[in-house]
Amino acid sequence: MTRAKLFVAAALGYLALVAGSALANDAPATPDSEIHQRVTESLAKVSPGADKQIHIATENGVVTLSGYVHSSWEQQQILSAVRGTEGVTSVKNELRVKM
Repeated sequence: MTRAKLFVAAALGYLALVAGSALANDAPATPDSEIHQRVTESLAKVSPGADKQIHIATENGVVTLSGYVHSSWEQQQILSAVRGTEGVTSVKNELRVKM
C-alpha cells in the first residue's frame, strides 16, 4: 500500500511540474515597443546622447544595435547595459568604434 501511495504522489508531482512548465511558456512576452523604450533609457544612463547616435532595432526580444561609439570601453558599457535590460533575450552587436 505504501508503494502505491508513493507512486501516486510521484505521478501527481510530475503532472504538476509539467503543467507549471506549460503555463510558464504561455506567459506573454514583453512587447518590442516596451523593450525599445527600456533600452533607450538604459543607453541614456550609460552614455548620455548615445541613444541619438545608435540605432536600436527590436524584434521578439532580440535587440540589434548599430551605429558608432567613441571607444571600445563605451561599446562594452552599452552592451552590458542593454543585455541587463528587462525583456531583452539577446543582443546583436553591430556597433563600430570611431577611429
